[in-house]
Amino acid sequence: LKINAPQQVMEIFKKFSSDFQDDPRVLTRMAQAHLALQEYGVARDKAALALKINPQNPEANRVLGLIYEQSGQYEMAKKHFESYLEQLPQASDADSIRAKISAPPYLMQ
Repeated sequence: LKINAPQQVMEIFKKFSSDFQDDPRVLTRMAQAHLALQEYGVARDKAALALKINPQNPEANRVLGLIYEQSGQYEMAKKHFESYLEQLPQASDADSIRAKISAPPYLMQ
């Protein structure tokens, strides 16, 4: 992911899928890769599974927030962004996410 080659993430994990398929860290990395490839359904499923296995996974919440935001589901996006911020309040993107969810279209009526 750091070298902007998300497709390589899946290739690497395919070799080890039976060993790591229930590891929330691996599922989160795969979700990030699928998100980068704009494969939102797969990214959502992987992030949701990672979160189910480890509810204290801030990055899975961030990924789900981005996916729901992309699809215009702002209430769900805000929920996951808020969880991300609760779990990782000092994240490098915390201020920008706080600002984003405090403005339209995130403001709830």
